[in-house]
Amino acid sequence: MSKFIFLIISFIFCSNVSATEQIKDSLVYNGKGYYIENKFLHEEILNQFVIDEGYITDEYFYTALWRGYMAVWEVENNKLQLKDLKSFVFNENDSLSYLKSVINDNIKEKINSILLNEVLIFSDYNDNYWDEKTPEEADYFVFGIENNLVAQSFKFNLIELENFKTEQFLKFKKTKKFKEELKDCKKFRKEQIKHYSKSDQLDFNFEGLDESARKKIRNSFIRNYKTMDCNDFVKGQMFSLWPSFDIYHKIL
Repeated sequence: MSKFIFLIISFIFCSNVSATEQIKDSLVYNGKGYYIENKFLHEEILNQFVIDEGYITDEYFYTALWRGYMAVWEVENNKLQLKDLKSFVFNENDSLSYLKSVINDNIKEKINSILLNEVLIFSDYNDNYWDEKTPEEADYFVFGIENNLVAQSFKFNLIELENFKTEQFLKFKKTKKFKEELKDCKKFRKEQIKHYSKSDQLDFNFEGLDESARKKIRNSFIRNYKTMDCNDFVKGQMFSLWPSFDIYHKIL
């Protein structure tokens, strides 16, 4: 449920604020680098690591990398493993911070010892920055990861990927999980509309804004919650919402 709430909040926040596209984690597969499309693996653990190691402080502010790190994953011998971890390292010579490798054996062993069951979508197209390759020219992969091993894999072009997503969603709609997520979305949407309709202030601070400006932001939140289509939202987050390979396996 907490993962679902985070996705909802991210959706609403990005609808109200001109949010910067986040730098994606990368994946090395067959010696080639790709960009993971749909999630950040073990985000809480890796974020806490760069905080505990002092790479990310209270003063940290980089809109394209809120999580404070970029992970590099690799599929080797059909097994998904953390290969590298990069964060900002302060350089005393010029008083600037640079993105450098900060991985150590402890965090690497910790992450790679956690059994992962996920669905990954990755491609060789980087939509964060200017890329000579267009989305239509890119290769897209869908991997079903079971206990860190690639149990199923698919390769698509863009049209094939979209068709695959549509087919999977029609199957996903028949599952109990879809009904649960749809119910959670509607419940949360109703609660948030009620909350912001009565609240005198936002749940977080926007420094320098007077009450009139803050009210406009609250009203913007309410409008977005009222117009949010939960069916479309669950469809858009379908791969991220699947908690295990088992569900993915059953609906293929």
